Amino acid sequence: MSPILVRPIREQLAHDQVIRLLETRWRRRYEVGVNVTGKPASPLRFGARFLFPDLVMKTNDRVRGIRRLHRVVEVETNESVNELEAMAQWAPFARIRAPFHLYVPPIAAEATLRLCEKNRIAFDEIWSYRMVGSEVRFELTHRAKQSRAREGRSAASSKVKAKTKAAASRKVAAGRKAAVRASGAKTKAKKVKAERKATRSKRARSVARRTGAGPVTGRAKGRTGRTTTGKSLTKRKTR
Repeated sequence: MSPILVRPIREQLAHDQVIRLLETRWRRRYEVGVNVTGKPASPLRFGARFLFPDLVMKTNDRVRGIRRLHRVVEVETNESVNELEAMAQWAPFARIRAPFHLYVPPIAAEATLRLCEKNRIAFDEIWSYRMVGSEVRFELTHRAKQSRAREGRSAASSKVKAKTKAAASRKVAAGRKAAVRASGAKTKAKKVKAERKATRSKRARSVARRTGAGPVTGRAKGRTGRTTTGKSLTKRKTR
């Protein structure tokens, strides 16, 4: 919907027909708002001003309750493809953080591309439409090398990869901490066991000192037995 010019009646009818057809095509997948005569306006806030593109598509996640801007579409006719329209309408739409699509007649496709390149308007796709009887046929004529839709998908995938990597690193760190705790517990158990053994041996030595009997070795026992046997034999001979 252009505030700059007044289109011929035939072009305005074709313009509104294309908008309604796109609305019918996309309303099953997205929440589509249109800005045409006879329907409530669907403004789009951009900074301190409101913009009125021909179609505003939003994703509606009913499970999470999230609504995100998915796409902005502007439909033009032969009369509205000019530099004044490009600077007043296309440039603000291109600065919105959503893919910007242009639908123009086949004759104006190359002129639309030149205007976008001249004024540095970042579009995502340029489509052409033609009337064949009562039908409207669409054809993709130009696509940006790196569209913002692909950038959004790559950014989302990089975020997922970063989250996965962070989760894996946290898991590895937790495993290392568990291993350190296990090794520390083993070392502590060994230390406690050694301390208990030392305490028992110390108690045994102290008990031996109090009773006055030192520990008797096996060698000493053997000597004592042999001496006693020799004395008994000597006594028997003297008798």
